[in-house]
Amino acid sequence: MKRNILLWETTGVFIIFLSGFIFHFAFFWLKQYKPLALIFAVNESVWEHCKIGFWPALLFSLGEYFFIRKTSSNFFLAKGVLLLTIPLTIITLFYTYTGVLGKNFLFIDISIFLLAVLFGQYLSYKILTLKPLPVLYNYLGFLVVFVLLVLFSTLTYYPLDIPLFIDKNSGQAGLPK
Repeated sequence: MKRNILLWETTGVFIIFLSGFIFHFAFFWLKQYKPLALIFAVNESVWEHCKIGFWPALLFSLGEYFFIRKTSSNFFLAKGVLLLTIPLTIITLFYTYTGVLGKNFLFIDISIFLLAVLFGQYLSYKILTLKPLPVLYNYLGFLVVFVLLVLFSTLTYYPLDIPLFIDKNSGQAGLPK
């Protein structure tokens, strides 16, 4: 049981990380078709970099559910933690290192993305292999997934006027003008 879950979570690291690269560029490859802004990054803001972790992780988790639901515990809690960990890790590490160094470096940004995915998948594995927790925890995990889904579905189209949403290159938030 644990070995199967470990295999899925490890595979997830690679799929989410590689999909993140595709999700980073796909909006522009596909001629900036506005409905695709729902899941693909539309600019170089920190928010959009969180989005390229969220959507691949969510899609992988949906597929994974059908293969491990009978052999794992606490699935929705684990995935709620995963989907919350990725953006929180990206935001925390990015603003910490850029605050110290005064600028960002592509290699560090990519490393942070990988660390966020690794950390999220690790926590997911740990929760999936725990003994079953009270069902309330899974409801809480599902609520976290739902709230994040709403946020990641709307805030590209209606970004807040805070640095998290501002593209450093263009000075704009949200969809390109």
